[in-house]
Amino acid sequence: MFGVQVQLRHLPLWFLILALPALPFIRESYSIFWNSQSIRPLTAFTAIIFISLSAIWHWRDKVIHANPLVVGLIALFWGFHALSTALSATPWQGSAHLLEMLLYALTGLLLYHQLHTAPQFRALFSISLMLMLSLMILRFLYGWVSVYDPVNHPWSIQIAFAENIRHIGYLAAMLLPVGYSFLLLKTQKDTGYWLTLIFLVLAWGLVFWMGGRATFLALVGATAVFCLFYPRTLLAILAAAISGLLLSQLFTVTDPSLNLFRLFDLGDGQKDLNQLSSHRLTIYQQALQLWWQQSPMLGLGSDAFRYLRPSILGDYFAQPHSFIIQTLLSSGLSGGLTLAILLMFLARAWLQNRNSRYPGFIIAGMAAIATGLIDGVFYHSLSFFTASIVLALSLPPTHKTLSKSALWPTTAIAGLTGSLLFSLLSWQIALSRGPVPATEQLAWIIRYPLYTDTSHWINQSMNQGHETQARYLAQMAAQLSDTPCRYQGYLTAEEQKEFIWCHPQGPEK
Repeated sequence: MFGVQVQLRHLPLWFLILALPALPFIRESYSIFWNSQSIRPLTAFTAIIFISLSAIWHWRDKVIHANPLVVGLIALFWGFHALSTALSATPWQGSAHLLEMLLYALTGLLLYHQLHTAPQFRALFSISLMLMLSLMILRFLYGWVSVYDPVNHPWSIQIAFAENIRHIGYLAAMLLPVGYSFLLLKTQKDTGYWLTLIFLVLAWGLVFWMGGRATFLALVGATAVFCLFYPRTLLAILAAAISGLLLSQLFTVTDPSLNLFRLFDLGDGQKDLNQLSSHRLTIYQQALQLWWQQSPMLGLGSDAFRYLRPSILGDYFAQPHSFIIQTLLSSGLSGGLTLAILLMFLARAWLQNRNSRYPGFIIAGMAAIATGLIDGVFYHSLSFFTASIVLALSLPPTHKTLSKSALWPTTAIAGLTGSLLFSLLSWQIALSRGPVPATEQLAWIIRYPLYTDTSHWINQSMNQGHETQARYLAQMAAQLSDTPCRYQGYLTAEEQKEFIWCHPQGPEK
């Protein structure tokens, strides 16, 4: 199939190809993964398995095919984050995201290395990523016919695969362009060509139905670049987009966040740019002021935005809505400048690879970066993990190499450390859904607060009449959790003064 022979040394690639379409459904099948933090073990252990398989079946490789300078810049970028996190006020809370960054970078690097000797797997990865989005669309169609009142259903916050529909929009913007490659590889006589068109129609329909501005703008911009280099695909892409637009109108809903015309709603002059951007300008301004005032060179640490007191916008959680802002807030000017250099290397690599057999990966990478500029996507594990794979697939082959002795020790340490840390994180997540832990277990959570959610324990304590215990658990979560305001209703009036910046809400929220 596609010139691919089944060999044991290709086992890591086969694992990743099969895992990608399955990840959203594994997340959907187990409510323990529904939280944006609790999904981390799922994607992290997927990366660890791939890294382990790669180390087992490629340990005899004398060199790693990669640009040493780029690998060094990635290591420097991660090193700045590690130093910033170690010096931050929340080192344990930020360590999970820090290890994620390292594991996903190693996944992309080892994938790139293996594609050097097995470039034919790019076709299978294209199909895997397209299948991932196609199966998600089918699940949404099933959801439409299974809910009681689909027109009035709150789809923006109650939808499969994500807590927020914008996370789905990011995946759609990144995965849709992967199909563009087959418009070049196939002709109208091939079944694959028409299957690709069906995929594009469904994917464009999803984009229009969701009504996300960042998704739409990034996808249109990236598609325009593709049509500029491959004008013969313009009519097919336009036909797919228009068909998707018409198809989306069969599923109109009352949820204002999914209104198609929200894309073009300028508020009749009654809204300023900040309101039209869902207060992004305020978020950017507050985040940049906080970064510059507190730690301009190294930032506040990985994932620090989750634990700001008070939070951005004065709410109980607000994320930066831009990977540039997130980088500056996390690792300061040091990380920001390193990221800028890496982006320049990425742009140069895409220009060198413009005659690629699979240019859809380049356009997908462009859409991923463009969406990430104005939306908060890299804090969500599934999006982050998928983006690392897409970016690796978009790069041209290189004859530059890196000694395996410089990489395999790092790979082994990262795998072992990641396994231990995410096992501890998984234990804390599972513990949060059970009975109130023993005192010794609570002491462990306070000492290593990777994940803190005491709402289930508080409800149990209140139902049993243990109000003192409930208040202690609320105090603990208010100090360690990324959503402290949800616990303020259980605190004393004096303790609530610390969270006066929270929006008024009751304990149940």
